[in-house]
Amino acid sequence: MFDPEAHRLATFTADGETFIHMRPGDYLIYCPSTSMNALEMPIKPLEGTTPGIILYAKIGEEIPSSTLELEYVFHRLLTSEPLFWVSMAGLAIWLLVLLIFGITTAQIRKYQERHERDNEIINESIETFTGFIDAKDPYTNGHSKRVALYTKRIAKECGYYGEELDRIYYMALLHDCGKIGVPDSILGKPGKLTEEEFRIIKSHTVRGGDILNSFKSLEDADEGARYHHERYDGKGYPEGKAGEDIPLIARMICVADSFDAMNTNRVYRKKLSKEQIVSEIETNKGKQFDPKFADVLLRLIQDEKINVDE
Repeated sequence: MFDPEAHRLATFTADGETFIHMRPGDYLIYCPSTSMNALEMPIKPLEGTTPGIILYAKIGEEIPSSTLELEYVFHRLLTSEPLFWVSMAGLAIWLLVLLIFGITTAQIRKYQERHERDNEIINESIETFTGFIDAKDPYTNGHSKRVALYTKRIAKECGYYGEELDRIYYMALLHDCGKIGVPDSILGKPGKLTEEEFRIIKSHTVRGGDILNSFKSLEDADEGARYHHERYDGKGYPEGKAGEDIPLIARMICVADSFDAMNTNRVYRKKLSKEQIVSEIETNKGKQFDPKFADVLLRLIQDEKINVDE
């Protein structure tokens, strides 16, 4: 309600109503009430009342030539609307989620970079170690890495991927680590080995398994080294395991290891031809080799994904 005592305006009263005497040049600012009971407040969305103004003129005075100019601006306080605070709460939640997503993404990226760096360090360390082993015999130099690559290709063809594929590669890379304790004179002997020398050669599987048994960061790291000379028919060493009892990784390494031995020059013979290699693998399926992995290797050779001349 208008309180004439609170404003220095020229007012007058008629019939109990208070009026403002407007002179030329005067203007009035209309501020509707913010009370929920005020008719000026919208009752429903897109609905509301329109404020009006009543113009009084002296009796007998003509006003058709007069001009009345009205300037108005509809102003509404957003903070008084419940939907405003709902929207602000939603915006705050969205910003919080965006912040958490950004921090999480950064942490994941940082972890991935560190993981890749750690893998590079592990790979370089293992390759350096296996390089020492292969260097003991110039005829088998690079053997460990080649066997690891062949084993990885066989595993990939069988559907392995990601960290599991990396684990298989590292285990194959370390399969001959037990040879570190075999004398060079035996490894490089061109003639037939004595029974005692052959026993020492065979011991590299157990020795390698014992070395890798403490390699806790690589699950079952010892299986490749310990069992890659087991035969599918049970006539291998060191334990005479057969068929599915031989760990899967060892069965993969067995066929890859034999392929590299046939595909490289050795101190006791020249490498075999492609036809001879394929024939040997076919002949020994189900005997020395797991038939499934032997077939995978033969398919890789046929498709030239593994080259005999590598």
